[in-house]
Amino acid sequence: MNEYYSGDDWTIPERGEDGLYNRWLSQGFVLRDGNKLPDIRTEQGREAAKREMLSGRAVAVAYQSDHSTPEQGEGKFINLDTWAQFCGAADQSGLAEHEVCIVGWDDSYPKENFNEALRPSADGAWLVKNSWGSEADAGADELGNVVNRQPWGIVDENGRHTGYFWLSYQDGSIKNAETFAFSVDEGPGQDIVAMQYDYLPNEMSVSYPKKPSEDVVSSANVFEAECDLTVKSVSTYAPDAASRVTFALYRLGADASEPTDGELLFRTTKDFELAGYHRIDVDKELQFKKGERLAVVSTASSAGKDGKRVYSAAAAMGLNKYGAEQFKGSMFEQKQYYVSVVNRGESYLYENGTWRDWTDVLAEKDAKEKESGYDFAGQFTCDNFGIKVFAEPVAS
Repeated sequence: MNEYYSGDDWTIPERGEDGLYNRWLSQGFVLRDGNKLPDIRTEQGREAAKREMLSGRAVAVAYQSDHSTPEQGEGKFINLDTWAQFCGAADQSGLAEHEVCIVGWDDSYPKENFNEALRPSADGAWLVKNSWGSEADAGADELGNVVNRQPWGIVDENGRHTGYFWLSYQDGSIKNAETFAFSVDEGPGQDIVAMQYDYLPNEMSVSYPKKPSEDVVSSANVFEAECDLTVKSVSTYAPDAASRVTFALYRLGADASEPTDGELLFRTTKDFELAGYHRIDVDKELQFKKGERLAVVSTASSAGKDGKRVYSAAAAMGLNKYGAEQFKGSMFEQKQYYVSVVNRGESYLYENGTWRDWTDVLAEKDAKEKESGYDFAGQFTCDNFGIKVFAEPVAS
């Protein structure tokens, strides 16, 4: 067995050993909506989280964890008698290093249940399930070994730890609240062609323009069919809450130089309450032959302060190797960095009435940052647009 080493090259090869692109999937479900919630330390964010749970979706969050156990007798942030955690009200989102799942809430949860030395100023807490295991979830693996037996979390009526705990509404470390909805109509063993160019985690993003514009802004990805296929669904990333997204799908001509230089095959507009990744079905039969090019154009807008529609496009961004090295020795030292590969002819931006190749936009951005003396110039890498196509291969 090879040991994981963070310094190894973990990039995904463009093609597998069989010569096919590594965009062939076979699983029981595919992400349909990855919803990014407003900051749930705010009233708006708390209400959004509650609505998502009432819709049947738990809320994933990152926070600053406390690894204390009952054997230690006292926790730094967590009360080991009540299993209630609070690490302070000041913004500590930069220290969040663990993911958990919010499954419920209690607006009246007593502030007195938190550690006396570090206590929130008001009642209210989230009910959270940790992934560290629990006595209540203990089971046996295929070899008969007992797994998940840990004395951590709220105790149930049988005296067993459950892995659940309370997290104060005011905890300053909570960040990245998200919910996920999956489509289960792609059954196991069914081949899906997933066309995409974006592989960076969407923890940070770059927006164009920097401030939403009343002029139309669109993003687009152009793909080449790797086999005969039927398009089933398309997806995009909506940068703002309460977004209205227009999807348009084109069959491009042989000499097409822009994403709209071809036959418009499908167009629809959808409203999304939350920002994030959203996928929609194509409600007509759209087949492409191997080698044909297709383009998906995404136009996202939201209501501005004066009620007028404003437009923007966003792509994932992350700290690169050079950027990570700049933080060595500081309290924000980074142990990981990101690598993106953006090629000409993959992504396009429509702004000021003109389509531009995304590589040109990013090159111009980098040049302006270096000329301006921007403190973080050259420290971040940007991805392609998060526009995807999901298709079924056509049997030959």
